[in-house]
Amino acid sequence: MLSRGFSYNRVALGLLLAVGLWVTLLLNLDRTPTAPVLPSTPVVLPEGAAGSVDEAHGAGPAFEAEFEAEFEPVFKSGLERLPASLRGTQPDGALLWDQHNELVITHSIRDLFDYFLAASGEEPLASLTARI
Repeated sequence: MLSRGFSYNRVALGLLLAVGLWVTLLLNLDRTPTAPVLPSTPVVLPEGAAGSVDEAHGAGPAFEAEFEAEFEPVFKSGLERLPASLRGTQPDGALLWDQHNELVITHSIRDLFDYFLAASGEEPLASLTARI
């Protein structure tokens, strides 16, 4: 008698797993991958952008410490007041969106995060996440 109940439990568990898998597949069939939408024109930094970043660092560490103590860092492009290890470099990677305005997950995203996280010892984590 115990073995019969044990086999019913196995059958019930198997059916439950099969139904769960079937429902999961049905819900995911609706989400077909779409081709990424690339920007029609490339993003170009202004002519004086590189020089203005270097000039901002020329103000000295005392000014920067006083400024960061008074205000939270606010970044428009993430390239303002770059740490020394990132000065004179360009970000690797790019962010792409599909036609539904959803982020397309690519290796390029990881490269972009790695670029900014390379300065993790030079500035606080809050500044790094604000840049990204």
